[in-house]
Formats: sequence, structure tokens, C-alpha cells
Amino acid sequence: MVFKIAGIRLLRDAPQQVTQGRPVDFMEQCQLGDLAFFDNGKGDIGHVGIILPDCYLIHASGKVRIDKLDHFGIFNAEQNRYTHQLRIVKRLLPDAPAQDGPVAGAAVENELFSQTALFD
Repeated sequence: MVFKIAGIRLLRDAPQQVTQGRPVDFMEQCQLGDLAFFDNGKGDIGHVGIILPDCYLIHASGKVRIDKLDHFGIFNAEQNRYTHQLRIVKRLLPDAPAQDGPVAGAAVENELFSQTALFD
């Protein structure tokens, strides 16, 4: 629903959604609103979550949860273990402006702000 409100049409299920967007090469390049996809150990995508600030992820696993995310996957602090293996991160929103690069135009900044504000 969050992506729909932002004007982005997502396919129905995680195995279909993973075909959308642009890959993010490294966890350090992730930004608010990127989608993290997880496989079942056999290579099949079966889970997805939305990346939040500070390497957290909102996802539904039995209930809606916010857990820590790193290059291994989702770490559930209550269970003190990884519960999902990270496969790929994809970006559907515009790239955030570079911190030390030239300032993006006002139109791009406004579009990015309005879309990512839904994830705050």
C-alpha cells in the first residue's frame, strides 16, 4: 500500500516483485524505501521487506515486525538469530542525492522527499 500511495505499482507477490526495480550492489548503498528480498535457501524468493533508516527493515513474518538488516539477512533480536537470508536489494524510488556531489534540482528533491516521506 505504501508504494501504491507513492504512485508505484508493485506486482502481487515477492517472487514477482523481485523482477522490478534496479539492483543495489552493496548494503552500504541502500536507502530508505529500497526493497530487500530473501530466499528460502533453495534460491526461491519468498519474503520481502522495506528498508528503513539505520539498517532496519519493516516486514511481515507472522506479524508486522521491524528488525535489524545486514548483508547476511534479517536478525531477530528476540530469537537471537538470523531468520531470513538476504538475496538482493532493489530500488524502485529515485536515487537519493549524493551527499558530497552537486545538489539535485528542486523538482528531483521534491519528488524524492514526497515519496520517501511515506516510509518515515
